[in-house]
Parts: sequence; structure tokens; C-alpha cells
Amino acid sequence: MKKILLLTTLAVALGSHGLAQANTGTINFTGNITTSTCEVRPGAGTGGSLDNILVPMGEVSFHDLGSVTEPVGGAVAINLELTCDGIDDVTDVRMSFDPRSGSGLDTDPRLLSVTTGAGAAAGVAVAIVDDSNNIVNLGAGEGIEAKLIIGAGGTATADLSMRAAYVLNGTAPVPGDANAHMPFTLSYF
Repeated sequence: MKKILLLTTLAVALGSHGLAQANTGTINFTGNITTSTCEVRPGAGTGGSLDNILVPMGEVSFHDLGSVTEPVGGAVAINLELTCDGIDDVTDVRMSFDPRSGSGLDTDPRLLSVTTGAGAAAGVAVAIVDDSNNIVNLGAGEGIEAKLIIGAGGTATADLSMRAAYVLNGTAPVPGDANAHMPFTLSYF
């Protein structure tokens, strides 16, 4: 019994010593809540409805696909019209993407994975391409930015433009449906 008590006391003492060595810190959350309301509508060449954008990628041959080094082959324009009421003290808008809550990141984390399952394509992913022909690195949290144009009564507008392209992702190509989706968030600064 004395051995068990001694071992228990020793274990508690050693365990407490480890806790005394723990580091602590603080996480600070900062932000600003606004009264602005914004709508995103599909612009020229883009389909869908308010806040639900449809990008028709068409039927594309593997032979015509771009690569991560040259993603613009067969790229489809995405033009979005943003209208906001009650905007003040901000001049820019940023569209951020959440691929992990959509069809996911591809094996190359810059790219959006296509959905899997029966009849799905393989060997391909979706690249979002900015106006400078650079892939938007979805895995690193990159987004698309635009200037807000403030009009009468605090109404602001912006045009967000980008392109989407199917790109080869290095895995074996299998023809099929190449659909993908991801949520977006707008932030203002």
C-alpha cells in the first residue's frame, strides 16, 4: 500500500511540474460590423441568380486543357456585379473562397477539385485565374479584389472579374462530368 501511495504521490508531483511549465497566451479577435447590404449578381457571360453564380464551362477535350503553368487555355470569363447599400469608410472589396466547404481542394492545393462519384471526370481540376493570368491560390486563401465606386446615397458598385479554367492535375485522365463548387465571402476594407 505504501508503494502505491508513494508512486501516486510521485506521479502527481511530476505531472504538476509539467503543468507549471505550460505556456499561455491570448487570442485577440478584431473586426467591424457594418450595416451595409451587398448583392452579387452574375454579369456578362456568367449565369445564375443573386448570390448563386453559375459558370458554364462547356464540353472540353483533355487535349485542349491548360496546365498549372499555363491555365488560360479554354478559360471562361466570370463577371460579377456587386451592389452595396450603406457603404462608408471603405474603398475596396475582396472576394474570398472556401474550397474546403465546397468540392474541396485538389491534390495541388491551388486548385478546386471536381466532384467525384459515378460518371465523374478525373485528372482535371478547376483553376481560378486573375486578371494578370495568375492562378488564385485557393489553398493559401488568396482572393479577388476590386475598387468600390461610391455613388449617391452611399450606394457602391464594383465589378469583380476572373476566369475559370479546367487544368490537368497530373493524375490519370478519365472523361466524365467535371463539376465543382465552393462558397465565397465578401469583405470590405
